[in-house]
Amino acid sequence: MVANTQHAILADRRILIVDDSPELTALLADVFLFAGARPTQVNNGPDAITKLLDGDYDAILLDMSLAPSDGRRILEFMSFRPDWIHRTAVLTGGICNADVLRTADELGVSRLDKPFLISDLLALACGLVTGETTAA
Repeated sequence: MVANTQHAILADRRILIVDDSPELTALLADVFLFAGARPTQVNNGPDAITKLLDGDYDAILLDMSLAPSDGRRILEFMSFRPDWIHRTAVLTGGICNADVLRTADELGVSRLDKPFLISDLLALACGLVTGETTAA
């Protein structure tokens, strides 16, 4: 029942996936495709900013350890658009520095720590889409 509800919520929703690992973005894109969403994947900060300026996304998943610009810089760029911030969750790993996490917390951005369960990812995305997700 939960999966059917998630599929209904995510159906035809545009999801931006930003991570420096092409393998991970491809995997997450496949998960969202299976859920009926329309994922876009990018693997660096400049491409993420370009996509944000060019598109209207229902949810944004942002890795915090990117090159050449880290996730904090992208969050700071996004902070000028509160509608982006409220639809954003950061994906963090064990090597994420405290300044980056503090920026995410100050902006009220949700967080999902790697490694994560696909069910948690889908639940988070549903919350971003419906506006029911709050900062972790």
